Amino acid sequence: MFGIGMGEILLVCLVAIFFFGPDDFVKLARLAARGLREFRVFKHELKDSVEKTVNGSVSDDEKKRS
Repeated sequence: MFGIGMGEILLVCLVAIFFFGPDDFVKLARLAARGLREFRVFKHELKDSVEKTVNGSVSDDEKKRS
């Protein structure tokens, strides 16, 4: 994804557990997962919106040329 391997992810998780504790780590992980999910939905909606705009503009231009 970002050039991060499984070892690095595991290390980050262990450090987070050390600093925040197991209970807060679970809350933090859920919050991060929710944020990532919302970002992916936003990215998908933005992509669809841009594609509709571009495809609509192209078809409008083609109609004008005909």
